[in-house]
Amino acid sequence: MHGQIVTALSSNLIVVIMAPVAVALWARWVFTRTAAVQGRPRTDWTIPSWLGWSLLVTVVLFWGLRNLSATSWLAP
Repeated sequence: MHGQIVTALSSNLIVVIMAPVAVALWARWVFTRTAAVQGRPRTDWTIPSWLGWSLLVTVVLFWGLRNLSATSWLAP
């Protein structure tokens, strides 16, 4: 990406949109694991099932829509 957000958006929109989600999930994982090491009570943050299903549906829809001629702007 090298800081060229517009170029990245035109190449693969879903990666740019999902990057903050991936960072948030990674941060959640790190904070959960370090709590146990530091002796603090471990709070298990659970991801709601609707969120997981929403992410899956979003990725599948994007994958399908980018192959249609009407939504060719999604394709790289």
